Amino acid sequence: MQYLHSNKRRLNIWQWNCGGISSSRLDEVKAWLVLNHVDLAILVETRMTFAQWSDQHWHILHSGEGPNRGKGIMVLISNRLQSG
Repeated sequence: MQYLHSNKRRLNIWQWNCGGISSSRLDEVKAWLVLNHVDLAILVETRMTFAQWSDQHWHILHSGEGPNRGKGIMVLISNRLQSG
């Protein structure tokens, strides 16, 4: 996606059924999302157990459940949305 020529008033949303994701793969996905100027990303079936946290580019909310690892919906919200 060419951010320079894209409509900056649109919200760019991306969804992916990852069928399980490791921490290292999540780091790769987050880097790809930044490069592609995604504002909101939703990953389903993460099979992770974390709850919520933030980093340099994202606020991350996750519904992971310890006993049932087949679940887990992760929502990544870009920090760019705060400066809007």
